[in-house]
Amino acid sequence: MVQLYEYGSEITTAVAMKRDENRNFKLHGWSCIQRKRNFRTGDVIVFWWDKNYGRLNFELLMIANQSFLN
Repeated sequence: MVQLYEYGSEITTAVAMKRDENRNFKLHGWSCIQRKRNFRTGDVIVFWWDKNYGRLNFELLMIANQSFLN
């Protein structure tokens, strides 16, 4: 389990971080966060590891341009 901290709202959620067969990391529980925040295809979300708190931080950096997606 890893603590996932949303920088803007200061909300922390526990998610499972697992490696897949290609050695990529997957966040199990991310879809719940995604639905609550209404993230869309094309949104830019940044993640960074916070060594001071031992957690993974994230923040919405840029909202998708709807006209670009159509």
